[in-house]
Amino acid sequence: EVAEKSIVDADAYIVANRHDTAKIKEMSGKALADAKFAKEITGKAKSGEKVTSEEAALRSVAAQQEIAAKESQLADTSAQLSKTEAAAGSAAAALAAKEAMDKKYEQARAMFTKSEAEVYRQGQAIVIRLRSLEFDTAKAQLKGKSFPVLAKVQDVIAEFPKSQVTVEGHTDSKGGKEINEKVSQARADAVKTYFESTSKVEGAKFSAVGYDFQKPLTSNKTEAGRAQNRRVDIVITPENM
Repeated sequence: EVAEKSIVDADAYIVANRHDTAKIKEMSGKALADAKFAKEITGKAKSGEKVTSEEAALRSVAAQQEIAAKESQLADTSAQLSKTEAAAGSAAAALAAKEAMDKKYEQARAMFTKSEAEVYRQGQAIVIRLRSLEFDTAKAQLKGKSFPVLAKVQDVIAEFPKSQVTVEGHTDSKGGKEINEKVSQARADAVKTYFESTSKVEGAKFSAVGYDFQKPLTSNKTEAGRAQNRRVDIVITPENM
């Protein structure tokens, strides 16, 4: 009776309190121990050994079978509990990673003025759209006034060790496609080379790609639109994203 009550109590508690893993473990352990003891007592009774009044009540085969069934049920519940705990642990880790990523993103946004850069999310990646990076017409040489904002980008990259950093060069539509391809690639390469030579973090992988005027932000029909389309974007994709 003691063993069966422990099992019934544990079973009922599990149904009503599935998230109280510590108490469930405690009650499951007690029920399993009581069931084991009951089996031993039943064995004694069958062998003719002297038993107490409680032991005598557990002599029937039916009682032993019931205990075995409950024991199996508790074992299954315990296994399911372990899976639930593992899933909860994974969910907690994922939430912590998301919160850390959100915090770094907000910190990155706060580092730049509106005239320097725009920072936004693109899936799991962080994109830094440089607004203050200027080049002479059809040239790719970095100017000295560009270095402070590029240094800030390096500080952001340093927050994501072993990340993939892609430098994207974009132009307006003036001139032929061939020249714009070369210019956009050369500008992306110039920024990539700067990052590699001044990198503050080991393990970051840098790449550069020129998109010429394939990805305009707005119409190229006005000077203001063309100025907006001439840009360099930095795409930071953290490891395991």
